[in-house]
Amino acid sequence: MASPTNKSQRDNEIYSHEFFDEPNNQVRKFVKIVQKQGESLDINLKPRGVVEIIYNEVAAVPFGIETKINEYVVPAGKNFDTCCVTCSGDNISRFIVKIDGVNLKSQRTWYGNFNTEIKLSRFEFVAGAKLQVFVINRSDTLSDYETSITGNVFDAN
Repeated sequence: MASPTNKSQRDNEIYSHEFFDEPNNQVRKFVKIVQKQGESLDINLKPRGVVEIIYNEVAAVPFGIETKINEYVVPAGKNFDTCCVTCSGDNISRFIVKIDGVNLKSQRTWYGNFNTEIKLSRFEFVAGAKLQVFVINRSDTLSDYETSITGNVFDAN
């Protein structure tokens, strides 16, 4: 029986671990690989696919009613990832991100800051997935809201 080499079958990996980078709200992976002397590594830091920004606004949202502000459906044959949703409004509110009608994440705004960003960087959405942003106005006056959904659209493998 051969002794273990600690070398994985993928990318000549010999050691790796994942960790959560709290300040950047990202999962990162540390990998040490086997590399021949003088061999260079091909590192591509460009976003894959095309960056999409889907903006929408809704006026006069009443108190307490969940109201859809924005929606994006991933096109056939494509995937969508590294997404973030920026939200803004005139009042204290709760913003909710749903995927195919199911709550995924929510965030609240409060006095002094009616803007928020909901990061979805650990999710990848497949063709046909419906990403929606809703708001619940927590103030007793009508309010205007706007959101942008930002992510990369790329060919599904």
